[in-house]
Amino acid sequence: MYVHPTKGDFVWNAPVKAGIYNVAMIINEWRGKDIIGSIVRDMQIEVVDSKNRPPVLPDFKDTCVLAGTKISIPVHATDPDNDAIVLTATGGPFQVNDSVARLTVDNEGPGYTNATFTWQTINNHARKQYYTVVFKAEDQNQEVKLVSFSNYNITVIAPKVENLTATAEKKVIRLEWNRSECEHASGYEIYRSTGHIDLELGACETGIPSGRGYEKIATLDGIDNTIYSDNNNNKGLSPGIEYCYRVVAIFADGAKSLPSDEACASLLAGMPPIIRAHVETIDVSGEIHVAWLEKPVKEAINKYIENNPDKTGPFEYRLYYTSENLKKMGMNANAVNWDMLEIKSMGDTTYIHEKVDTGTGISNDDGNIEYHHYYRVELLEKDGTIVDEDFEIASTLYPILEPSDKSVNITFGRYAPWINEKYEIYRCTKTGTNEILVGSTNKEIFTDTGLKNGQEYCYVIRSEGYRNIDGIKYENENRSHVACVTPMDNVPPCPPTLKGESLCDENRNLLEWDYVITCAHNQEDDMEKFYVYYSVDGIDYSQIGSVNRNEFDPYTIRYNYSDNASLVGCYYVTAVDSVGNESKGSNYICLDNCGDYELPNVFTPDGDNINDVFKSYNPGGVTKVDMKIYNRVGKLVFKTENPDINWDGRDTDSKRFVPSGVYYYICDVYEERLTGPKIISLSGFIHVYYGKGAKPLYD
Repeated sequence: MYVHPTKGDFVWNAPVKAGIYNVAMIINEWRGKDIIGSIVRDMQIEVVDSKNRPPVLPDFKDTCVLAGTKISIPVHATDPDNDAIVLTATGGPFQVNDSVARLTVDNEGPGYTNATFTWQTINNHARKQYYTVVFKAEDQNQEVKLVSFSNYNITVIAPKVENLTATAEKKVIRLEWNRSECEHASGYEIYRSTGHIDLELGACETGIPSGRGYEKIATLDGIDNTIYSDNNNNKGLSPGIEYCYRVVAIFADGAKSLPSDEACASLLAGMPPIIRAHVETIDVSGEIHVAWLEKPVKEAINKYIENNPDKTGPFEYRLYYTSENLKKMGMNANAVNWDMLEIKSMGDTTYIHEKVDTGTGISNDDGNIEYHHYYRVELLEKDGTIVDEDFEIASTLYPILEPSDKSVNITFGRYAPWINEKYEIYRCTKTGTNEILVGSTNKEIFTDTGLKNGQEYCYVIRSEGYRNIDGIKYENENRSHVACVTPMDNVPPCPPTLKGESLCDENRNLLEWDYVITCAHNQEDDMEKFYVYYSVDGIDYSQIGSVNRNEFDPYTIRYNYSDNASLVGCYYVTAVDSVGNESKGSNYICLDNCGDYELPNVFTPDGDNINDVFKSYNPGGVTKVDMKIYNRVGKLVFKTENPDINWDGRDTDSKRFVPSGVYYYICDVYEERLTGPKIISLSGFIHVYYGKGAKPLYD
């Protein structure tokens, strides 16, 4: 007999004795690790001894449907004894306010009933919890009517948000979409990716699951809040990057709609458009080549003159530079100091920045080396009037290296107004020479594998990119700075899989776990030991022991640990490798108690070494008792706090054995449970019996 832990189905498999049974169950409601409410439900079950066999219903496979879908399924009930069948259905789809489900009997006869379940779902049926339809078939046997049940779970999914558009402006990307078709939607979640992503969801997946390449950038309250301007939380978006968006409707119960179709946009180009920030020479006194486009500038000047007839030029470029961490300042150009490198006349769109440190770099907050070389170009009249306030900023490309076990994770740091469609990664010397190609990618991250721990590796990146301006594609190539790092084993082992049981007779909890390499990040089995963690309340854990791998057979995958200190508590286990990397915790298990504390109702203290001592059945978890035993006139004959009781039949005062008879006891039992100490009050009678003709012992 059990209740399914997630579906809630009560199952009693083949009761063996006829009778009327009452079953009660308590359902606890949890918020996090706290119980916030509970409810008790009970039922009466009549088990009969009969040759009649119950009717048979099919097993229905759970389904997910889009709101607005019409469900129509056949329901066939049969009876092995050819009894007539009454087929009914109850559940959530019959209790909704609008568009109620129906069960229609199509035909019936001896031993069968055929029906059709139909439900026209609507948008307001969308919710997180599935709807359960309970089909009940009752035979019409003259001796006894038997029933069968079959559940059909239906999840109704909210439709996607329609007509998402992304409009690029100078500093932000403006998003708009249609109001959700579900009137009970409470708001929207907005997700962003860099570049296009083909998003594929499972049959019952909604929203945008983690690990799909999207970042949730905003949550909006209110179904009518259908406009959002993305400026990367005031940190600024990168010009030239294609940003793609999806919007998901959300609901008060935690449900989410299907994601919208993708909408993409890139920020509009500033003036002049920068096309290059290329490291020519890697050295403490190196060189960086900066270049920008002039054709779009001429078109911008023409528009400027049209709007300002008195402004006819001449025009010039002014090139500025900063080595401050502009990205840390949210790309706020006014938050740093700029040095003007040169004034350029029209027609001169390149500059070689000489004697600039491209070889040492600066350590960032994570300990990685970055190169803060930022450039901006402004278009002005010679009198100092700025033609276009929306100038651009571009940085050089630099590798950000993260050492790992026999590998290096390389992220490509940059802030550039062009799109890089390809990166080539080279190993090299510290000076950027002797380059060896190790891979290429169109992503902004790359992992170099097959390396040796403890050996230094240096890298240079070469990018191939472009930018589209007024329908013209301008291509470019840029080289990064050099960066070096030493791989190390910092990859934790895979977490174990834990199970456990209480060995009540031995007063201990036995934990067992399997350890196999199942996590993708760990490909080498260098696990050395395990740590065992314990909590009395399931909240605050502390390490209570460790298990060394060399204590077990070298070919085993199963390990164990015995906790002899408690039968009540929660546990998890971690794996630790040879250099001390500790895995994530295993699954958590909680062991409460071994059963009910019980007291016998008879014992025979007659010295035959059989049942001579009154003892409790203590399966564990009882720390003490307050036991008092009285004779028939109310005199206290024995008391103890020992949970094992161990009364040998002697009177506490006289130290003599009490005579045969019935004695009354009251006993407060103190049990340790996961929810805290619990006191159970027991009372009853004890029969002291010396056998036929026997008398109490007085020695």
